[in-house]
Amino acid sequence: MARLWRWLKKKKWAGHSDSNSQPDAASAGELAIFCPACPQPRINVPDDWEQDPNRWVYQRLFVADGNMKADHVRQRHTNDFWLSEGSGMFAKWDEYEDFLSHLVLIAAIQHGKCQSRFRTVDLAMHGSKACNVTGIVAIACARHGCFVPNAIANLFKGEQQKNINWVLLQALKTSHVNPKQGAVLIYDIACQLRQATAMASEVAMYFDGIRRNANPLHVGMWERDIQAAEQQRFADPHAIDILHSTQVSEFQITNRLDDSDTGASPESWIKMALDLEEQQTELQYILAHVKDVAEEDVGDVLEITEAIHSKFMLLDEVQHRVAGVPSTMLGIDSGQ
Repeated sequence: MARLWRWLKKKKWAGHSDSNSQPDAASAGELAIFCPACPQPRINVPDDWEQDPNRWVYQRLFVADGNMKADHVRQRHTNDFWLSEGSGMFAKWDEYEDFLSHLVLIAAIQHGKCQSRFRTVDLAMHGSKACNVTGIVAIACARHGCFVPNAIANLFKGEQQKNINWVLLQALKTSHVNPKQGAVLIYDIACQLRQATAMASEVAMYFDGIRRNANPLHVGMWERDIQAAEQQRFADPHAIDILHSTQVSEFQITNRLDDSDTGASPESWIKMALDLEEQQTELQYILAHVKDVAEEDVGDVLEITEAIHSKFMLLDEVQHRVAGVPSTMLGIDSGQ
């Protein structure tokens, strides 16, 4: 009865009549009250606020955070009726679930690099068998601490960026942020997003190098594939799987090498380079972990070193036949 009473009071405050008392009649966040002090155009700021030279004072400030203690045990009675789903502080479940279902899951275990006991990043992929909700995440105004209507959502596997994206988009919509206002988000683990953005800009130069040296026909084909995947990603989330290409394995290279009888193909050069790298690594490991080297072992090490050097000479020859690259590119020295 207490829940029904609170729901009826909220409906009354929102101006709903008795004839319009269905739970789903209210729009997103309509039964919740947002911060009356935050600057909101057409509500509590002058009409000419855009001409104010100090327009930065109208900028909206949001803060985001998660609560891992607000978990929810799986219900025994699944026929419970939601009274104000989506019309209060919490997001509407169907829309939230639909948003998450269209995202591509990249199951990458991350570890926070900051020297603290903050474990949100470490627990980003951890779920629970007993609970169908492992916590909540919310957006509030940073100036006054008021929660934003329809901007609280459930967490299912820790605190992930996709959950924050949803509540932030809802906050911008339900709190009526004007694009000319601008908005600032204060988020304690936004550093992870910044690191990913920095890494993307760092690797951009390598992609530019690939573009300059790759076959123009291949570049055009790759661009068309990406454009098609971007256009179809919402209708078919698996269309974006082309971005998750895997590195060519040594087994695949070996098969290609077996099919080639020229002995001067790029695959043969790559296979030989991989073998040499493994032999070098093995030799370095032996030298680093053996303390007392017997006299007969010294001869074996020198023999292995000479064999590796001979293979380097052969690799240089194959490389020269494949691409016409001079031997100085390998930096081969008889003293190595």
